[in-house]
Amino acid sequence: MTREAREAEVSDYVDALDATVRHLADDTPPSLHVLGFSQGAATASRWALWGDTAVDRLVLWGGTPAYDLDLAEHAASLRALDLTLVAGTEDPYVTDDRWAAIRRRLQAHDIPVTTRTFEGGHRIDPAPLRALVAPA
Repeated sequence: MTREAREAEVSDYVDALDATVRHLADDTPPSLHVLGFSQGAATASRWALWGDTAVDRLVLWGGTPAYDLDLAEHAASLRALDLTLVAGTEDPYVTDDRWAAIRRRLQAHDIPVTTRTFEGGHRIDPAPLRALVAPA
């Protein structure tokens, strides 16, 4: 993504993700779960809020919601999601300070969030991933 065309490029990828779901689904999927890893967490969070596709569950793994999302404007949509943040205890990109800051930012808008940690670094670990997708 370039600085010069950033807004257009964000709009393009949100539109592309919506088009992909329309292409892959014969009908509207009964439930859509989205996982964004690392920098993909920003992409996933923008799509969940700015796209036309209804997202039921948003998992941001090793990342946080995009910094440019207006949480006040999107608070109702975020409250309707099952929002989960996941990070490794040794993840250099999701420090304790950054983790606390995003929780405060979400709490300021009464946006519920589930947080999960696992022993490890900046990677998708199979065991916590299986736990997230296991039937309740």
